[in-house]
Amino acid sequence: MKPTPQVRFNIALCEERLGLLVAALGDYELAGSDAQAQKADQVRQEVDARLESLKARVPRVVVKRGAGADSASISLDGVPLGDSVLNSPLPVDPGPHVVEGVAGGYLPFKQAFRVAEQQTATIEVKLELEPAKPPPPAPPPVMPPAQTMRTAGFIVGGAGIASLITSGAMFYLRHTTISDLDKQCGADRMSCPDDAQSTVDRGKLYTTLGNVTLAVGALGLGVGATLVVLGGRSSPRASVGIAPGAVGANVGGATLVGNF
Repeated sequence: MKPTPQVRFNIALCEERLGLLVAALGDYELAGSDAQAQKADQVRQEVDARLESLKARVPRVVVKRGAGADSASISLDGVPLGDSVLNSPLPVDPGPHVVEGVAGGYLPFKQAFRVAEQQTATIEVKLELEPAKPPPPAPPPVMPPAQTMRTAGFIVGGAGIASLITSGAMFYLRHTTISDLDKQCGADRMSCPDDAQSTVDRGKLYTTLGNVTLAVGALGLGVGATLVVLGGRSSPRASVGIAPGAVGANVGGATLVGNF
């Protein structure tokens, strides 16, 4: 298609009716320039008539730098704006538009707006400093191996002591259950009533629990004591040892000595 002045005029007329006023404005001006060069006076008159009304309809946007935006990169609808066009009315099509601004150390700026025909909108780009980031949390303190071993020893030993206490309680309940059974059946256990079976079962349960908790408690106490002693030996600030000594007038014996 040959781009004659009349063809350019028709394209600009279609763009104007589609609401693409900025594109239509540019094509009208090209059509007028070509018509003047080719002495197409009729096209030139039509172009002048359309341009006069169209220029009044095209909306404008004025973008300004505000606080914090002295060195920001600013764009309108994704098109970067240089300092030469800032603070000047820029022709835009009617409808929605977006102004954005970014700069290092500042929160990004973004403002969406709409303009109608014959309207002029002013957008001031203002940037706010990014909030200071909180310092990273301090890592948990790392216990030295010796201290860790001693701490574990105290925990295991404490659990062993608790288990031994529980064992003592179970054996006490077993003793009271046996006493109840003696009252019901006599010492020879030859004349037990039918309802004594529950007492027998309860006694067996207390016996089993007592034995289990006794074994667990003894094991926990032994392991805990071992960990505490080994942890103390690994630490340069503590020492444990056994020294020969005398008890009263008897020769022999031992004494547990240590430095903490």
